Amino acid sequence: RDGGGYWCGGGTAGQAVGEGCAQSQRGGGGFADRVCCGGWCVRQCNRVRPCTFGEINLDCPAGMRVPENRGDSPKHSVLSLGISKYADRVYIICTDECDMTVPEAFGDKVMLLDGFALDECNGLGQYDHWIKASQSHLHAVTHAISIGAETILVLEQDSVADPDLGWADGNWAQFDEALDTKPWNMVRLGYRPVGFENDPAIETCPESCVCENAGELLCWLPNPGCNLRASDAYLLHARGFETYAEMLRSGAVIDNGVLQGLGNQLVVTPQVNYQTKAATDFTSVEHQKDVAALFAERCHLGMSRSEAGEALGDAGGDPSDDTAASLGQRKIAKKNEVSEAYPSMARAKELVTKDGERLTARSAIEAFGGLDAFLGRRRRLERPL
Repeated sequence: RDGGGYWCGGGTAGQAVGEGCAQSQRGGGGFADRVCCGGWCVRQCNRVRPCTFGEINLDCPAGMRVPENRGDSPKHSVLSLGISKYADRVYIICTDECDMTVPEAFGDKVMLLDGFALDECNGLGQYDHWIKASQSHLHAVTHAISIGAETILVLEQDSVADPDLGWADGNWAQFDEALDTKPWNMVRLGYRPVGFENDPAIETCPESCVCENAGELLCWLPNPGCNLRASDAYLLHARGFETYAEMLRSGAVIDNGVLQGLGNQLVVTPQVNYQTKAATDFTSVEHQKDVAALFAERCHLGMSRSEAGEALGDAGGDPSDDTAASLGQRKIAKKNEVSEAYPSMARAKELVTKDGERLTARSAIEAFGGLDAFLGRRRRLERPL
């Protein structure tokens, strides 16, 4: 190895480290077998890293900052601030926006994690963006474990809450019930269903993403495997801290391995937060909302593409006509001879709490802006380019 402690040249791990090395280990996050020798690990893919990779340095005041600016911020909404009250601690991961204005509502439970400073404190200078970003998330959960937190909210600097999205009292009641009765590890407040981004014409929801209904605006993924990317906004419970942290310590990437590897997730539909930047695959907030509508239709509401097409056809729908949704609504009201699939799913729901209180819960389609807006979003994605 060179003076910096890195192995040079090609070959497999065994060839690179030579004699005297033992304890071959299986790395996580898709890594090949690696061998530790003299304080360093060599991977068969011919990359190296310290054996202490993933050991977070919490003595890093430059990277763990108290916000200096407090006040109103367009990054947050009434809904997102309400959800933040469920967290003991709020961690905002930042790089070039660490001087951002942070809501007063976060109080003294918020910490800014300066990614550049954390990279230096944790010795990550030689790693790529994906590893550095992932280790910032590990820094958050490591700190949470050290102080005995039960629930944390993690936000990235580019995460912005939808200002138009709101919940009715019934939706809050369903959220509370799910948090109380489900053994949840994570609540996904922001996400990107990349399967639908890449192929909007998927006939049915992928099996790993079939999301059990847990409320009008909430569904449940008990098993790992659903490829929901984006780590810009989530709640994490102490139940999941160690599993989550161990994947990150192994070198796995936060939104391409770690999030998919954690089971028992509650998914909010439509999502509360959206990404406004991305390292390689940026897409607009409006496009993210369109994709979210497809995920809600096929994975939460359980309607296949063919079933949706039949319902839209019965309602006078034409995928090439932006006015199809409103035309369909008028036909439904006038003749009552067409499918009730979408209209029934679009209506607000009445529910009775265990205390006997009658509440109204908004439907997912209402939360997307109503039936016309919802159908317009999913049509835009299926229209030929």
